[in-house]
This record gives sequence, C-alpha cells and structure tokens, in this order.
Amino acid sequence: MRNFIPPKDFLSKALRNLLNASGYADRIWIFLDQAIVSGGNFLVLFLLARYSDATNVGYYAVAISVVIILQGLQDSIITRPYLVHHADQGIDQREFAGGALSLSLLFSSIAAFVFLIVFYIDLPSERFDEMASIISILVIAIPAYLMREFSRRFLMSKLAVKKVFLWDLLGLLFVCFSLFSISIYSTLDAFLALLGISISYGSLFIIWLYFERRWFVLSIPAIGSTLVTCWSIGRWLAPDRMASELRGYLNHWLSLIFLGPAATGAFAACLSIVALSNPFVLGMLNFMAPKSVRVIHESGIKGLRIQMFVDIGIMATAMFCFAIIITILGKEILAFIFSNNDFSSYANVLTVMGFATAFAASSGPIASALITAKMSRQASLISILMFLTQLIIAPICVYTWGLIGAAFTILIIEMIGMAARLKLFLRISE
Repeated sequence: MRNFIPPKDFLSKALRNLLNASGYADRIWIFLDQAIVSGGNFLVLFLLARYSDATNVGYYAVAISVVIILQGLQDSIITRPYLVHHADQGIDQREFAGGALSLSLLFSSIAAFVFLIVFYIDLPSERFDEMASIISILVIAIPAYLMREFSRRFLMSKLAVKKVFLWDLLGLLFVCFSLFSISIYSTLDAFLALLGISISYGSLFIIWLYFERRWFVLSIPAIGSTLVTCWSIGRWLAPDRMASELRGYLNHWLSLIFLGPAATGAFAACLSIVALSNPFVLGMLNFMAPKSVRVIHESGIKGLRIQMFVDIGIMATAMFCFAIIITILGKEILAFIFSNNDFSSYANVLTVMGFATAFAASSGPIASALITAKMSRQASLISILMFLTQLIIAPICVYTWGLIGAAFTILIIEMIGMAARLKLFLRISE
C-alpha cells in the first residue's frame, strides 16, 4: 500500500477549518482585542501610579467610574437592544443602525451637558473644589468614551471581530502617543490623562465613522422607531445594568468619602491588577451575547442551558486559578508593578478582590443566558436587590474596616448574586 503524503498546506487548512467550525478563531480575536482594551486602561493607571501619586489615581478612578456607568446605561438602552433586534424581519438594518447612532450621540451629548452644568454650580465643598478640573474634563471625556464604545459594540454585533481588534489597536496607539506627548511637556496627572484619552478616542470615532458610514442611514422617523424598539427591552436591561455598575463602583465613592482620595487610589490599583483578567472575562462575555442568540434560535432553551454550563466551566476554572495566583503572589505583584509604598500594603485587599472577581465572572454566562431567554425583568430584579443589599452594608463595612471591608462586601454580594441567577435560570429551563 502506498504511503499517503498530504499536501504541504493540508495541516494548516485543516487547522483553520477546525478553528472556524468551533468558533475558536473568533474567540481568539476577541481575547486579543480585550487584551488591547484592558492594556490601555492598565497603562494609564500604571503611569499615574508610577509617576504621580495615589491621590491622582483615586481621582482618575472616580472619573472613570462615572464614564463606565454611563457606558453601561448606553449599552442597556441602545446598543444591547440594537444587538438583539437588528436582524429581526421587517427592519431596515441601515436605518436601524442610523437610529442607534443618533440616539447614542444624543445620549452622550445630554450627559456631557449635565456635567457642564455641575461644573458651573459653586458647591460649598472643599472636595468638590479639588475635583472641579476632573468634572470639567468629563464634559469632553464622556462623548469621546461613549461613542468609541458604540463603534466597538456595533462592529461586535456584526461579529467583525478582526475589525474590532484593529480599531482598538489603533486606539491604543493614539492613547500612547497622546500620553507620552503630554508627559514630555508636563507632569502627568488625572486631568491630563483624561484629556489625552478623550482626544484620542474622539479622533478615532470620527475616523471610524468615515470608513464605516455605509452601514448608516440617518432618518428622523427612524430615530423614533429605533427608540421605541430599543426601549421595549432597554427599560428592563437598564435597571439590571445600572445596579451592576453602581455595585461595582459604590466602594470607590465610599472610600473617597470616608477614607480620602489616596485610599481610593490604592483600591483602584488593586482592581487594576484584578482587571488583568479582563481579556479573558470580557472577551468571553462579548462573544456570549451574539452566540447565545444564535444557540437559542437553533437549539432552544435546552441548547442554551448546555452552552451556559460550558461557558461557566471555562470561566470558573480560569478565574479561580487566577485568584489563587493572586493570593500567593499578591504583595510581590503590587510591589513589582507599582513600585510605590502607597500600594504594597494592600495585598489582602487584592486577594479578596480576586475571589470576588472569580464569582462575578462565573455569574456572567448566567446573566447573558437570562437576557437571551427573555428574562430581563427577573434578572434586573436580582441585580437591583444585590445593589440595595450592598448599599446598606457597604457604608458600614468601609467606615468600620476600611478597604478590606469594601472588598469583603463585594465578595459576599457576588456569591449571593450568582446563586440567585443560577436558581432562576434552572427553574425556567426545566
């Protein structure tokens, strides 16, 4: 029998077919993209912690918390409903996309105008005076951040993951150029960091919109119909997302009030190390949303249940391994990355935050499955109850035990939330 000799490109073609068939190729691109996004966020905190002080890190963290909360609100009432409905029958996709773009521009403009009013209000507070410059730069930062995030979510809805990666890589290069240019002429602080990032993201969105303009048709009637369609599901997604975002950043604000901006900076430094897991966590979650929609259409609720448990297994295995590594090497990691005595004594806070993040990430596939299964209202109720519980116990814990109390509050709430979401989904999928 003659020996079979495969063509030279046989193995490479087989590997590409395997990756494309299993969906792993898209996941790899998404993980790489999230590494770029998380790397940019970490770079700013790293530069501030290294070359400024914990106070500037704290002010920057509080400002970014406001931006991310607004991003979450925009995602829940505009971009996530767009993702769910953009492929529905009877919808003009270009007009629907143009409506979503117009709503995002309007939303970001209104949010920026609110902060402009806040800036001109003279409140009798010493801490408000200290943060006046940060409030002023948010007027520029909010539209830049929100529209850049819209562009990412829009391309993700098309599963154009390679494009998302390339645009985010370009955005990181813009940010690096801006920050290093600023550092040449001035000492980097929270205000200048936000200014550089805002200019970078705003410029990137304008360039992106020029190249991707073929997807959008602007029409005033379409804006109204898009608003009605998005609000039908967004009104339930918004409370859920806002409760989740407020839970995530409540301790930033409490630490700023009770412990001061330096302690807030230390807490943000610990979170930035935990956020090194974001390329995996957010990459998985970004891929789960469109894939869950496909699975439930093709295989029903039972198929979605199987997919959810597979995703939970992958997420939990990776994240609890990550938490164990942080537990063992937490102090050394803080000292190596930040090289600053303001942060190295918070290894215990970092450990607790690592396990809290593991539970939160493992709960992500359940939350995504609930939304896909049209259980947004029930999922929203769980998130609201979690936030209200944290709102009651967090001030006591932060005031009494400091940052370690803040970390344990998050851990307990995430464990309760994961159990409640899982119980709800199992009940509806039986």
